[in-house]
Amino acid sequence: MLLGGIIYIAFREESLRMFEWFEEIGVTPVIHAFRSSLAPLHEYIPYIMIYSLPNALWYLSGMLAFSELWKKGNGKWFWVCVVSIIAFGAEFGQAFKLIEGAFSIPDVILMVGSLCLFFTLESLLRERENNEEKECT
Repeated sequence: MLLGGIIYIAFREESLRMFEWFEEIGVTPVIHAFRSSLAPLHEYIPYIMIYSLPNALWYLSGMLAFSELWKKGNGKWFWVCVVSIIAFGAEFGQAFKLIEGAFSIPDVILMVGSLCLFFTLESLLRERENNEEKECT
């Protein structure tokens, strides 16, 4: 989640609402210094990493957070579904102009990648837990 935020702060347009918030809380000089220090890197970072990766990282972070909070039981999967509905709903809501923003196929692709990574991590964790249980018995 932090990495997605850093990418947004460092490389996204200052017309985004969050920059108004930074102004209101008085941290704009720090933000400008941070952005200036990273500005030389901007031309080397692929477009998809600036405009699509943060959303995918936030989506993955949400699923991992709820998975950790609700390790056992159905609550975990309920919240993973809620996060997924919000993430994909927001993106497709942009496609139909229901939500402010620009629909992006790369966003959807990276979110699907985040979902696949989440299930891969869940599977590996489950396998490790099963192996530990077998060793204890």
